[in-house]
Amino acid sequence: MKKAFIPVINTFNFEELILKKQENEGNSTFVINTIDEKIKNTDVYAGFIKLCQEFNIEVQNFMQDDCCHVVISINGTGSLSMTYEDPLTDISTDLASALYRELSIQIKNRDFIQKIL
Repeated sequence: MKKAFIPVINTFNFEELILKKQENEGNSTFVINTIDEKIKNTDVYAGFIKLCQEFNIEVQNFMQDDCCHVVISINGTGSLSMTYEDPLTDISTDLASALYRELSIQIKNRDFIQKIL
């Protein structure tokens, strides 16, 4: 049976990783600008999560069989799952990395589709 749980997310560490990825020269300028537009004048964590939601990226958390599960879904379909035994594990950087990667893909996909239509 699934039980709800709230994962430990240090928003400072989450934000720090997102900002570091934004400064990475290898990232797509279009992706960087799209994300920057949403996070520059707001709380980085809240703005980034809201942007993920705009691109249909959701995070679900639950406990099952004494393990903590964090599932990232795209358009309602599970895309990535992380499992932890200790509910006090700080998942900030793992979650920020996974969400940035998924958001980057979704931004590029939407841009590609818009260009071909």
